[in-house]
Amino acid sequence: MPDPIHAPAGMPASGKLLTITIPTYNRATYVEKLLNSLQWEFDRMDRGTVEQVEIITANNNSTDQTSLVLERIKKELSNLEVITQPRNVGPYENMLSCMAQAKGRWIWLHGDDDISVPLGFAALLRILQKDEADYVILYDKNFKRPFSGEFRGSIREFVRFCSEKEPYLLLEHSLITSNVFKKELLDPQEMRRWNDTDYGHLYSLMRGALEVNARVCVPEFDVFHVPEERPPFECWPKNIDESWCDYLRWLSEKSGVEIDTNRAMEYTRSRLKSELRHPLRFVRKNYLNLFRPGAYPFLFKRLMTLFYKKN
Repeated sequence: MPDPIHAPAGMPASGKLLTITIPTYNRATYVEKLLNSLQWEFDRMDRGTVEQVEIITANNNSTDQTSLVLERIKKELSNLEVITQPRNVGPYENMLSCMAQAKGRWIWLHGDDDISVPLGFAALLRILQKDEADYVILYDKNFKRPFSGEFRGSIREFVRFCSEKEPYLLLEHSLITSNVFKKELLDPQEMRRWNDTDYGHLYSLMRGALEVNARVCVPEFDVFHVPEERPPFECWPKNIDESWCDYLRWLSEKSGVEIDTNRAMEYTRSRLKSELRHPLRFVRKNYLNLFRPGAYPFLFKRLMTLFYKKN
């Protein structure tokens, strides 16, 4: 077992280094797996470090067993706080309710169906403790990066690096779990402005980061992965390509970096085409979703990306 990490020097005992915010809705099985994976990480840390981390889960008035799962795990996970919404307030307001109560200097937006990679969380905390960045961007372990090693630089340098290396890198971290940031970078009102895009968190984060030319770190190690049996999203933009293109155009304008949106779109189309070349493997990977009515509109919109092209 590796040496335990320790709380950062000079931080008040009552302070929090990190708040992990987990908005959830009808994901009892998935959120249970996530919290168990975090518990595994905490069990391998010293007590001082564990006390610097809090977890806030917002249950968006789920109709499944989510509330029972959270209450049970709360008895075992001492740094877990559960918010229960009296009604379904929508994904963004549920997400913002977590962040509004966060005591951590850093916030890690975390999807309720993503899983920690063993010891990845401990390595992430070491980066946060050093205070050498303002924004840490993580990529899904299953995503094949077009670069190796660690990236460090300003937010504009990061955008330029991605635009030259592979523009799709700027879309791959649209996953909420990909974003760990200092709390002041995200403006809730700015996030609400982009509610219809499904990327409000990214618009707000990037605007805040660009305003202060935030220091960015992309670690070379893996921290989380998306499970293969991931359920479809409850909502999605009218057209995925259009929403992504709009975001990249906005980012190009705000950062002053030229971004090839068509190149980014061709990358995501090629990934989908590759999956569809193996129908049996595609069905095996997504078989649980075949019994979910919400999966079919989602799949249809994903298939639209093969034919929709916006110049």
